[in-house]
Amino acid sequence: QVHVQRHVLTAGGAQQRLDGLDRDGHVGHLLVERLPAREGQQARYDGIDKYVEAGIASARRASSLTQRLLAFSRRQALDQKVSDVSVSIQAVEPLLRTTCGENVALNVHLPDALWRVRTDTHQFESALLNLAINARDAMPDGGSLSLRARNMPLSADELAGTDLAPGDYVEVSVADTGVGMPPEVVSRAFDPFFTTKPIGQGTGLGLSMVYGYIRQSGGYVLIDSREGAGTTVRMRLPRATEDIAPEAATSDAPAETGQRGQRVLVAEDDEVVRMLVVDLLRDRGYVVVEAVDGTQAMAILAQPTHFDILLTDVGLPGPNGRQVADYARERMPAIRVLLMTGYAAQAATDAHFLGHEMALIVKPFDPDALIRKVAGL
Repeated sequence: QVHVQRHVLTAGGAQQRLDGLDRDGHVGHLLVERLPAREGQQARYDGIDKYVEAGIASARRASSLTQRLLAFSRRQALDQKVSDVSVSIQAVEPLLRTTCGENVALNVHLPDALWRVRTDTHQFESALLNLAINARDAMPDGGSLSLRARNMPLSADELAGTDLAPGDYVEVSVADTGVGMPPEVVSRAFDPFFTTKPIGQGTGLGLSMVYGYIRQSGGYVLIDSREGAGTTVRMRLPRATEDIAPEAATSDAPAETGQRGQRVLVAEDDEVVRMLVVDLLRDRGYVVVEAVDGTQAMAILAQPTHFDILLTDVGLPGPNGRQVADYARERMPAIRVLLMTGYAAQAATDAHFLGHEMALIVKPFDPDALIRKVAGL
């Protein structure tokens, strides 16, 4: 559920986005009609692949919508770490230039010594892309887009009304020379599903996602805009005091088969998710035992059976996933732990939620992403 403090969802925009989410049900009915439901019924396998692909596409759209709503409500799980946003800006700059097109000039201004921040770099880059798309669309006849970053010590007076503590912040601003917005549009710019674009040309979730992500990261967002004079969006994130930790190498290569004989305990209360995870692991050579809640998981762990890996949902009924993980570590100190979640306000904001050698994966996840995560534990 999304709590909106002073905003009202735009009913038409919301309905337009949600109408597409029942496609999974329609696709499922078509599949059922083509597969034999009773003995003697002729199965029709022609065209099944297109129905499966349509179902997957619809599920991905639903997943994207859910993640954006979670971002607005500040309930998405963030992979926060100390980062240099200059590096992220430089990494995403080629994509931003492609997004802006030939009629929009992109100018990037970065200082030599930008302070570090604690944030999710993927969400930060996604926020930049959303702002660039909005800016481009506000300049149908072309113009310029300026992306700047700077260090900003802010006093209590400068932060009045933000509920944030005075201190050092990093500001990243995106300014365009577009048509601008009147005050009544600016006041609703962060509303989920609110958009001034024609039907079918905007989700109304871009700015709300940026707002939720920045607030969840301990910062805030400002919009300055005037009709005919362009728009500037300023994202401000608190300075991090820690150093950047070295990153382990990652790969986008297809997931490999797991080490045969490794025993995995999967604790997940959602039957469908549990079935999919268990089947994925078994297909790749893991020996898997299932638990439907925290109590059953602990009972299994209390037995003499050894486990190499624990995969557990964070929000289990009974003892939660982190409690199960702690219990597993007490009995098997070398067990590797992967926490799964689609709703983890604590995990998203508390850097100490993950213990030593614990990893987090956010639902929904691709099968290969899950297998790579397990193999990398």
